[in-house]
Amino acid sequence: MTRRELTGHQARSATTIHGWPAVFFGVPFLAAGIGAYVVQRLAPESIQGPRLLMVWFAGIFGLVGLLMIVHGLRGLRRRAGVARRRAAHPGQPWLWDYEWDRSGASDDTRRRLWRAIFVSVFFVAFLLPFNWIGFAMPDVSGRGLWMAIVGLFDLVTVAADVLSTCFCGTSSTAPAPSRSTHFRSSWVTNWRCVSRGRAVVKSSTA
Repeated sequence: MTRRELTGHQARSATTIHGWPAVFFGVPFLAAGIGAYVVQRLAPESIQGPRLLMVWFAGIFGLVGLLMIVHGLRGLRRRAGVARRRAAHPGQPWLWDYEWDRSGASDDTRRRLWRAIFVSVFFVAFLLPFNWIGFAMPDVSGRGLWMAIVGLFDLVTVAADVLSTCFCGTSSTAPAPSRSTHFRSSWVTNWRCVSRGRAVVKSSTA
């Protein structure tokens, strides 16, 4: 079997860390969120700023940790499934990594669209406490450095959103069928984006 890398295709995984590393990566964030919440409950006088800001900070960091832990545990579950399918289909590696629906494949543009919206909103929410510290918190030390770092992350977030929206204009697109009745590789999604308020998909036939 000859293997070759598919170029110009969107990866099926949106993260680069899976399994136990994802779980261990998420634990400190979850602990930081829980710790921040406990501090604002037990020692609110120690908070230099609005109490709501600390609650927001705790919620965001706790959510990051929880999502990473859940992602890691789901990855461990998928890994166990790969081992089972590899044993059941030793000569069919295309069946190992995913439980394909042999009756067809549905277009998942809407799911990817909502995921992109969630990621954008989440990054904005994540940066809000740091923006308050850098631009609105009184008597903060090193305000210039705070403003430079936070402002840079703000610009990167906005630029990423704009580029993800406009990138689809660099190539022609065609609507994908809502469901393909071929199992192996009747269509391969190259990339998905949002343009002029609608999701568009570029696809190619095998």
